[in-house]
Amino acid sequence: MLDFEGNNVKDLDQLYYLKRCRKLAHVNLKYNPVASGRAIGSAKGTEASKQDLLQEYYTKISENVPLIEELDDQEVTTKFFADKIAEISAQETGKQKGMLQLPMYQRFVSLGVSAETMETLNGPDILKLDEEQDDEVLLVTTIKN
Repeated sequence: MLDFEGNNVKDLDQLYYLKRCRKLAHVNLKYNPVASGRAIGSAKGTEASKQDLLQEYYTKISENVPLIEELDDQEVTTKFFADKIAEISAQETGKQKGMLQLPMYQRFVSLGVSAETMETLNGPDILKLDEEQDDEVLLVTTIKN
């Protein structure tokens, strides 16, 4: 277990050294610049956005800690990293479209609806779906549309 919660780990390149800990399964870097999109050392340089930095964080952790079971107090499942990266992409798409402020958009993200699916929905569709209280019914309705 490696618990660096609340320290000042800020360079994404430092995550490479986790590779040396071959049996490492639990990593906690919460409240560090690398885990909150405020890192340095990005492959994209100083032009990297917060979303770029977060995507790179999850990618580097998945590459350098192959046996990971828990990251930042969250259980790591087989789809964990793909889901995190998709969620970050969906948030970026929502910001670009000015939708992030919509509670409905945030609800879709929390339910795991992909950015591609949200792009197909227009304003009236979202408002109609917003009236649905049951998350399961909401997902089924979204998929059918």
